[in-house]
Amino acid sequence: MKAHQELLKSLKEQFESNTTTIADYEATALSSIIRWQWATEPQFYLEQLSIERSRKPKGRLMKNEPAEKKYCVRMGYNANDQLVYEEAWTNHPTNGYKKFYLNQVNQILSYTFKRNGKLDEIELLKLENSIPSWFGNVARHKASSIDNYTYEVGKLSEIRTMWVSEPYVQFPLYKINYDEFDNLKLIVRTDAPSDFFPEGQQIEVFQQTAYSLKALTTIFVEETMRQLKAALIAPSNKTPNCLLLVLENPFNSEDWLPLKFGFRKVELNFETEGMLKDFFDLELLELLANKEANAALTKVSNLLMQEIELKEKYDLPYKLLIKIAKELKKWLKTQAGISDQLMIFPLDFPDDYSLETVGILRRIYSVKEIK
Repeated sequence: MKAHQELLKSLKEQFESNTTTIADYEATALSSIIRWQWATEPQFYLEQLSIERSRKPKGRLMKNEPAEKKYCVRMGYNANDQLVYEEAWTNHPTNGYKKFYLNQVNQILSYTFKRNGKLDEIELLKLENSIPSWFGNVARHKASSIDNYTYEVGKLSEIRTMWVSEPYVQFPLYKINYDEFDNLKLIVRTDAPSDFFPEGQQIEVFQQTAYSLKALTTIFVEETMRQLKAALIAPSNKTPNCLLLVLENPFNSEDWLPLKFGFRKVELNFETEGMLKDFFDLELLELLANKEANAALTKVSNLLMQEIELKEKYDLPYKLLIKIAKELKKWLKTQAGISDQLMIFPLDFPDDYSLETVGILRRIYSVKEIK
């Protein structure tokens, strides 16, 4: 990994010694632009397979300049149809960034500035015979990555990465697989044992799927219901009177699906305005076992997380939580031998920590049912 370390050192030196201002870059880039394009997300990344590896949303192109620029990206192209400028807006006019691309013969550099004029990130893509060979980035407030690309029969087959967030260093290896039509099929990440991963890890960070998002949600609901029904029928779970169905930290981890669940035996006497944190011990999350899912539920969960993020369906996880809770409530009414006093709590953590208990129950119960 010596070459990785040398490239990282070089980029750090460039970042620290840079004296070119945002105005200097604007003077060069803006005058060369002959075409503008608007989108909801960036459309180009120097880091290869960045969308698939990091599950970044692809966004959509826009026909015209939006009336409101919030959460939009503007891209400028030169006469060679090369991207030379990218500007993004967030939820506040003072946030966002301006990025400038310098297209050279054997490399492409990008410089990202915050709106206050401070350099925020430098990225570099090295090319050999117009094919990407190395990528590196150094930023003010995020980890650095150095990638080396390996090819087989003209296709990218391996990415050897050095990921640095002081004092931690990781060396992930990405293996890229293709189908018989040379379409991207699977990306597998392997990490050696480290402080981050004491036992190491091997995970599929991207999988090609022929299923639509609608089909995946249908399968997910079916497999989750199968798991929950089996747990409820088990003799050991016939005495608790509360079932906690939990969506925890969606989009903030690599395993927020399948849903977590657990059973509780509590006194069902709470005030109308009582808070969930007063009704349940908030340490319950540590007690909630993420039940071992079968192979089908694990696979569909991984695909569903991937597609939800890529397609920007940010409200779908919560909708799935409520749908499954309602399906389960309906099924319980048909089951003799399972307590009809079992109350289902569809919980969306961490947002629900301080909500009223009754308000959470009203997601699937009527006022009459709660009484």
